[in-house]
Amino acid sequence: MYENRIKRAELIDRIITPEQAASLFKDKMVVASSGFTKSGDSKAVLPALAERAKKDPLKITLMTGASLGYGTDGALASANALSLRLPFQVVPVLRKAINNGEILFIDQHLGETANLLRANNFPKIDIAVIEVTMIEADGSLVLTTSVGNSGAFALLANKIIIEVNLCIPENII
Repeated sequence: MYENRIKRAELIDRIITPEQAASLFKDKMVVASSGFTKSGDSKAVLPALAERAKKDPLKITLMTGASLGYGTDGALASANALSLRLPFQVVPVLRKAINNGEILFIDQHLGETANLLRANNFPKIDIAVIEVTMIEADGSLVLTTSVGNSGAFALLANKIIIEVNLCIPENII
């Protein structure tokens, strides 16, 4: 199933489930994710992390290109899995937690995040979660519907989890 989307053969053996990926996160990690609203955000890994956090409490710092879909931002906020969120959000449950002082929030211009990371104004990214539609034979990534900060996140992260979205038809890639 993934062979058409992961053209770098040695990566096929590295496929794991969203739950296995969620087990890689630790308390107090800095996580970056592709995404601009629901476009390009994590449809599997970060929601699996939210489910894990309900049973195994942990809190992460989450930075993105913009807001994420309710299934991501809302699930993480509802699971009490966020300590700091930046640079933007629109989900009511997350906004309520921010306004109640339960989650710290940095509201900044969306275009500043990558520069602030490169200038070491934010902590180092432990894990980046990047949604792609394909991995080419040379290892290059074909991003889905969100680009934004994804390149900077991938470049600056200690580890990268690549989430392959099979819902985007191959014939438009």
